[in-house]
Amino acid sequence: MNGATAEDWRALLSRLNSSVLGSDDLKENLTEGMVSTGWCGLPPATSRDIAAAEGRLGASLPPSYRAFLSVSNGWPLFDTFIERLLPVEEVDWLRAADPDGLSLIQGYGDHDISDQDYLDYERHSEAIRTSYYPQCLLIGKAWEPEGEMVLLNSDIVSRDGEWEAIFFADWLPGNQRYRSFYDLVNGRLRVFESFGQG
Repeated sequence: MNGATAEDWRALLSRLNSSVLGSDDLKENLTEGMVSTGWCGLPPATSRDIAAAEGRLGASLPPSYRAFLSVSNGWPLFDTFIERLLPVEEVDWLRAADPDGLSLIQGYGDHDISDQDYLDYERHSEAIRTSYYPQCLLIGKAWEPEGEMVLLNSDIVSRDGEWEAIFFADWLPGNQRYRSFYDLVNGRLRVFESFGQG
């Protein structure tokens, strides 16, 4: 989806919230606050919070991710694989945040695929190009010792400013790539809703 707005995110996160609250697998991880308020997200990030993160990172964040942060500054219980989306204050470049994770990914080797095919998310969403990963932002991860990550790739930017979004796990044959962060969350949520867990 192009240009996901805060309203789009409210609708999507409402569905995610219902799935998390109704999940037997996640129920034991719900906090008292989540149960009492019926909301699993965090308070919105302020424009000052987002600007401070952009200054620290030296980059303007993609629009669908900024819109997400304006609704919920992270999501502490996302699904049974990703587990949590980080508050913007904790977001950092993968090379700084998890150099061991970066080394693991770079050990995979690249898939031999053309630029045109790489950008075909319907047919080639699992293709890996390890040279992109040092320029990725780590915005979500599993609790240790698991290694699943959610990344935003600053090397692949669409005309509307969206960065490629990646779900990486060492048990995948490659990774799962999406045109934008909104598309990643929507895709993961569809899996969650279909099978009762992410």
